Amino acid sequence: MDKNTLDDIQKVHANSTIPIKKKKYFNRELSPKRVVTEHVNTKIKAFKMMSYLYRNRRRIHLLRTTLTGGIINTETQI
Repeated sequence: MDKNTLDDIQKVHANSTIPIKKKKYFNRELSPKRVVTEHVNTKIKAFKMMSYLYRNRRRIHLLRTTLTGGIINTETQI
């Protein structure tokens, strides 16, 4: 990624951290957090709620998404 793209990401997502080349200690500390995030994303995709267009009411989608997040949080102890 070029410098402008990284700056744009930091503007939109202030809490985001991006791996930095030539700083192995920083990347080693960041790696376990990224692994947990990827595992949670995989579990969310297993429910197929975020993978496809949801064709029912929004309120029900919000409820189901919240319940799915609760189930995943209790499994992963986040």
